[in-house]
Amino acid sequence: MFEKKIKISRSLYCLGFAAVTSFLYNFIFIANKAAKINSTDFNLVYFSTEILLNFFVIFSIFYFASFKKNLFKFAVIFILLLIGMASYAFNKFGVLVDQTVVANLLDNVADFNDVLIFFDVFLYVFIFILIPLFILSKVKITSNVNKKTISIIALFFIIFIAFLSSFNHQIRKGIIYSYPPLRVINAGFEYFHEMYFSKKESANLLPINNAVKAKFLHKISDLKIILVIGESARADHFSINGYDKKTTPQIEKIHNFLSFKDVSPCHNITRHSVACMLSYEHSKNFKFPLKEESIIKVFDNLKFSTSWFSAQKAIGDNNTLMLLALQAQNFYFKDHISSKIGGNMVYDEYLLDDLKQELARPQDSFIILHTQGSHFLFDERYPEKFAKFSPTCNNKDLTKCSAAQIVNSYDNTIFYTDFFLNSVISESKAQNVLMIYVSDHGQFLGENGIYYHGPSNSHNQQAHKVPMFLWMSDKLLADKFYKEKFRNAAKNVNKELSHDDVFGSLLDCAGIGYGGDKKSICQ
Repeated sequence: MFEKKIKISRSLYCLGFAAVTSFLYNFIFIANKAAKINSTDFNLVYFSTEILLNFFVIFSIFYFASFKKNLFKFAVIFILLLIGMASYAFNKFGVLVDQTVVANLLDNVADFNDVLIFFDVFLYVFIFILIPLFILSKVKITSNVNKKTISIIALFFIIFIAFLSSFNHQIRKGIIYSYPPLRVINAGFEYFHEMYFSKKESANLLPINNAVKAKFLHKISDLKIILVIGESARADHFSINGYDKKTTPQIEKIHNFLSFKDVSPCHNITRHSVACMLSYEHSKNFKFPLKEESIIKVFDNLKFSTSWFSAQKAIGDNNTLMLLALQAQNFYFKDHISSKIGGNMVYDEYLLDDLKQELARPQDSFIILHTQGSHFLFDERYPEKFAKFSPTCNNKDLTKCSAAQIVNSYDNTIFYTDFFLNSVISESKAQNVLMIYVSDHGQFLGENGIYYHGPSNSHNQQAHKVPMFLWMSDKLLADKFYKEKFRNAAKNVNKELSHDDVFGSLLDCAGIGYGGDKKSICQ
């Protein structure tokens, strides 16, 4: 059958290929969207128009590219690759590719081996790329007598869709960007556009002291402020918050320790949420990339020693975490720890040695410890002795594990976080120390078929409610001012809070006034 090439007209060739890519490859996305539409809100005309216009956009791309052989080959391979990636992301992780997913993908590029299954990847490459390319190689495009007519029709649809999009945001988002490959192309464009401006603006960050006029309202010598940033930790899996499995036995016994029960993140991606919590801007007004220096510079201006110690990776000079860390006097990332221990299995406890050195400084210190916390792969986030709950899921593909196995692995990361926080407090308790712990976002563990960070708009869901704790040492609480601050905080443990409250709390709880409108848990 495939010994000779099949001759086919250019228009029919492109129509067929566009039909396959815009309908067959997008069937699962269309079915998913239709399933989520309330029957009373379902508009068959609009839904059909959405699919039809998406088809003509794809057809136009292929048709115009087909007049240049090399351009057409590139377009075919590129679009098939994007569709395969989008299908893999949806089927394996339950998410549609958008700017946030692209950011997570590239920010965690070194962890690909942790989440990609070779056989699954090969299967998707075989089905979505190799088979279509093989079939297409057996087809020969012949001259098209209706070339002018088809070109006019295709051009008309491009102009028509552009016209509709210029007036209707819903059409632009719903029709043009709903399905791959256009959705993936748009997501990549938004990500790199953001990163370009992040790099461009990084050298021109506005001094934060222009907006924040910070000064001590109450001064105590050698004050140590520790901010521990968790990773992918969800509040409802901490037994201190009422979880039925004993995941936090150590911090539950600590005196002067408060847990805030209802805290929402700014976002569900690390670099956004961490930048947001350290920013003076309110999350509603917070725009990425960064425009202004962070709270690190506030403490620096107050003559604190500032440090950023991270068990996570920094990706590139324009990575947000790197931009934040560079504002501290001392900083390092995971690669520093790996070179020191001679291995890649880095646990959060490796941050403790440098914490001890910073605590020993005879001056005020602001110390950020950015942990790996509950980042996937879960079983690699804790030493074997912390595998309290079993059986666990030691598989890169969470869909291959039972719900109980996934939760056990995840709960072991929380159990290890409990150990780590207790260790931080043990090292600090003899000094004037206040510690705030808050996670960057939560984590989906298979709810409704969703895993990991979830869709970009999911940070308001229960799975992303984050734990937040406040601890003050006995020595610090011997001071009446800080004792009053702690009493105020105890009254707020059940209030609705968010990452917006971290900035104001770090300053206010430490006795620093700044004249801003950020709320504080210590007020």
